[in-house]
Formats: sequence, C-alpha cells, structure tokens
Amino acid sequence: ASINYAQKAFFDYVYYKPTKIMLLGAAYSSVTAALASTSSLWNLIQVSFGATSPVLSLRKRFPYFYRTVSSDEDYNDPRVALLSYFGWNAVGIIYQLENIFSE
Repeated sequence: ASINYAQKAFFDYVYYKPTKIMLLGAAYSSVTAALASTSSLWNLIQVSFGATSPVLSLRKRFPYFYRTVSSDEDYNDPRVALLSYFGWNAVGIIYQLENIFSE
C-alpha cells in the first residue's frame, strides 16, 4: 500500500503546478533508483544525500541523478589498501540488514 501511495504522491507532485525542476532524496538506494528512473521522464534533477549504490552512477540510465555522498564502489580501493597494509588475507564482515529509519 505504501508503494502505491508513494507513486501517487510523486505523480501529483510532478504533475500539478508549480513546475518542478528538482527532487531532493531519497535516502535509500532502492527508492532513489525507482525515483531516478521516472524523474528523468520529466527532466527533473534528483539529488540524493544517502543513496550509495554504484548502479546510480550509470549516466545513461540515470542522466539527471546526482549525489552528495560517495558511491559504495569508491571505498573498494581504500579497503584493499587497508587489507594489504596489514597483510590480512581473510576478513569477517558484520553488517545490519534492518531498516532502522522506517516503521
């Protein structure tokens, strides 16, 4: 239900006056990618402050998308350098899969 609500809210926002030129957000890459796919149909610039997916760097697919945070891919070289510096050849990763900013 929230997806349908979000799609309608986005359409209403873009369709009705005044004319929009830019979107700010979203924070999550999955939501941002969906918005960036459709916002380009209206030539809307989209700026995200939290979407880090490397897919969003594809200019042909997301020509009007910009971000103020680095892509996850930008951290790969420093990660490898850290592993090499300490001579580590095995690493354990702990991560959280919980969406802490929504209900």
